[in-house]
Amino acid sequence: MNVHALSRQLTLAFAVTVLAMAARSHAQIIPLLSEREIFAQATIEGVDTRGNGLSTDPDQFDAFIQTVSPHVEEVGPCDPPTPPDLCTITVCDAYAGQNSTIYSSGIQFSGEATGAWDGVTSSQYKFRSICKFRFRLDIPVDYTIQLYADNGDLPPGAVFAALEGPTPDITFHYTQYGVLETTGTLGPGEYVLRGETQTDFRTEKYTSGGAYSAIFFINPIDTLGGYAGLPLNQTVACGGTATFAVASPAPAGQLSFQWMHGLTPLTNSSHISGANSTNLTISNACTADAGYYSVVATVIGSNPVITIPSRMAQLAIVTTPTGAPANDVTPARAPSFEPAAPNPFQSETALRYTVPPSTRVVAAVYDASGARVRRLTNAVLSGSGSIAWDGRTQAGERAPTGVYFVHLEAGAVRETKKVVLVR
Repeated sequence: MNVHALSRQLTLAFAVTVLAMAARSHAQIIPLLSEREIFAQATIEGVDTRGNGLSTDPDQFDAFIQTVSPHVEEVGPCDPPTPPDLCTITVCDAYAGQNSTIYSSGIQFSGEATGAWDGVTSSQYKFRSICKFRFRLDIPVDYTIQLYADNGDLPPGAVFAALEGPTPDITFHYTQYGVLETTGTLGPGEYVLRGETQTDFRTEKYTSGGAYSAIFFINPIDTLGGYAGLPLNQTVACGGTATFAVASPAPAGQLSFQWMHGLTPLTNSSHISGANSTNLTISNACTADAGYYSVVATVIGSNPVITIPSRMAQLAIVTTPTGAPANDVTPARAPSFEPAAPNPFQSETALRYTVPPSTRVVAAVYDASGARVRRLTNAVLSGSGSIAWDGRTQAGERAPTGVYFVHLEAGAVRETKKVVLVR
């Protein structure tokens, strides 16, 4: 028996997916983590032989098109002139495959697995095909996603394709047979797209491990009046004035406006004006104001509420006060974060940072599934220091042994550091 004959073709054709992605030309997906693996193992009881195959693509973002298919045989007594192939009394096969790629404007993946044995001696096999991408969006986007899942001979929910995101709170965890296709809007934030089929050792004559796949692609939102509606990037000296403006696509009184700094709504103050209009002014701007700005327009009286977000524009700050000669203007030193130490760690690890004066720093710990474990800091910092994690969750409980990721944000800088907790 050859398990390749039992294996289905990977669910989504690679060439078709590439064409679908090519239509979306704007680079907006920022990859943070890639974890892709296929594994299969086959054994025959009492036979001193086993077959196994493993292929991984950790922290890489190129195409991963791989299969593994271990095959083992038990050969019984055989007298000449019997052909050797007729002496095989038991065979055991396993198979796992995956086809996955991340593009600047989309992600595709598909995977499957099977196992089988035939003969007189009991055999067992196991397999897995796992794919996960964690990525960030810095601007609002329209998205289209197709998720496919086929449980094969595994219980419901054992095979799935999923899109998960905390900002906004969105989760598609598709486990049913067939295709889920949907479109919508995603705000800035971090997301996880993943697929999985796996099982421990099985002894059935044949097991279809099921198949999963996804096509996900995005397009930046440009809804506030074309080019005139885009807030433009600004660079000002510390102490200067920054102004962002959009054109309203509707007559006065039909829309309300809310300007955002990153994901934080702004309010008017002595420092900020126009937070709820088409024109935002930031007076005496300095390092703490650097970052990304956008405006969300809401149709007044709409039910359900209809919102129209703009793209984001970046505000960059240089440290020389307004009015200084141009050749005296020096860029502010970019925030930087050193790798965590010690790493691996048992009780505590720390990351040293260096940031310009009055820089808001946000740091949080995530587990390998992309779920947030602990918020470490959200404060305005200056100069050098360190951010520590004591290996506990937000509830104060000891986190289990494993790989974690510390995501850090400071101004326009986003970095993710891997740490290993050992108990």
